[in-house]
Amino acid sequence: MLAIRKVMQEKKKAQRLQGEAEDPFDQLGFGLMAYRKTIWTLVCLFGALSLVVAPVIKVYSAGDGIDTKFVKTSFGEYSLGNLGYSSV
Repeated sequence: MLAIRKVMQEKKKAQRLQGEAEDPFDQLGFGLMAYRKTIWTLVCLFGALSLVVAPVIKVYSAGDGIDTKFVKTSFGEYSLGNLGYSSV
């Protein structure tokens, strides 16, 4: 605990010397800073993976393997089964 506090104080001192603006969340501790970093990382990962999967969903939705007249949900239109190779 003491080591973390010492590192945080050194970081603040270095920021002041370089003229950087101090982050107001630094006062709330290491846990909140780690949480914010984790959430930001997960948001970026979700965005990147969404961009990677978007073309796949587009290809799956172009198929005609699942007839929406008989299937009550529209989620099947965006699945692999919609490519038409299934005999459901």
